[in-house]
Amino acid sequence: MSFTSGFLLLFFTIVIPGFLFLRAYFYGEFSKQFSPKENISRHLLFGLIPGSIIQISCFYFGKIFGLVSVDGTSLITAFETINKQNINGDDFTKHLLDDPTQFALYLIIIYVFSFLIGVIISRLIRYLKLDKLIKILRFKNQWYYLFSGEIFEFKKFKSAANILGKTTLQDKEVQLAKVDVLISNGGSHEFYSGYVVDYDLCPDDPSKLENLYLMDAYRYEYKELKNVTSKFEHPRISDRKHIPGEIFVLNMASLVNINISYLLSGIASGQEKQIRFALKTLNVIMILLLICCTYFIFLKADWITFDWYTSFHAQNWWLDNLLLTLFSVGIVSFFVSTKNKETGNYEFTWKDFGINLIAVVVTGFVFFGVFYWV
Repeated sequence: MSFTSGFLLLFFTIVIPGFLFLRAYFYGEFSKQFSPKENISRHLLFGLIPGSIIQISCFYFGKIFGLVSVDGTSLITAFETINKQNINGDDFTKHLLDDPTQFALYLIIIYVFSFLIGVIISRLIRYLKLDKLIKILRFKNQWYYLFSGEIFEFKKFKSAANILGKTTLQDKEVQLAKVDVLISNGGSHEFYSGYVVDYDLCPDDPSKLENLYLMDAYRYEYKELKNVTSKFEHPRISDRKHIPGEIFVLNMASLVNINISYLLSGIASGQEKQIRFALKTLNVIMILLLICCTYFIFLKADWITFDWYTSFHAQNWWLDNLLLTLFSVGIVSFFVSTKNKETGNYEFTWKDFGINLIAVVVTGFVFFGVFYWV
């Protein structure tokens, strides 16, 4: 019973925040690295480190900003008391269990923060291209870097491309990756080619391919020539056959080797590059503005003398801070552009506008309702 209580406490306070952080950190193509097919206990174990860091950081900054009134000694004592099942031995622990609402709300905030910090860190790494510059920050899904052509932005590959004069790979954008795949089949070999549409990673090892989805696929067979004059005893030629159908799924369990070439787009004009740079810069400014807004929402700035701001900090509580932050996120999101995966351009879409508008209306309504009427 003692082990069960201690495990549950560890699970809800440390493991779940770490799990949520990892779930948000691995996104898009890199979510293949965080596959549900993989042993869930492994993910939970890996979540202990980020979960511990998040829990300690939230408690520390919560104390600084006055959001947490419990001291560390009382909290550790409460954990030990719960683990030993001696609830009546500590007044703080007894009060905590009699009215667990505050602790439950604290956990919800931790869970939301864990997910958001995972989203922010991973996007920031990709946005600043830190995963291409710093190897330790690189995602395990090496196949994404290969099939997208981003591998040529790595220092070693960029240097090799410059030496070999393959600068077109850096100047142009990759539209599709074409592969030539050699598969071992019962002692013989089979050769396929096609354009990569998607792929699956092995659940046990995300560095290996499980399946490859190809369009415009071909199969190559060697045919022996008969009744011909040749210096070879059994002369053969390669026979190329188109595989009918739209999508060909190729199992990669017996992969021997793979060759990758790229279908490239034209070089972006100077004006297009300037627009991309301007929109990316605007995104960074909006993110920094959101961070500043969040700081001033949770911590009062004496130099801001607006009456509403002063009254807000005079009577607000943690839910008001959280709702106002979400309201600010919705407003700032109107000015944040998204990257089109097909063209590579940053753009504003009606879909994003509609989602942001709904978020602003809902969070604004809830915030003002809670602040003025609750």
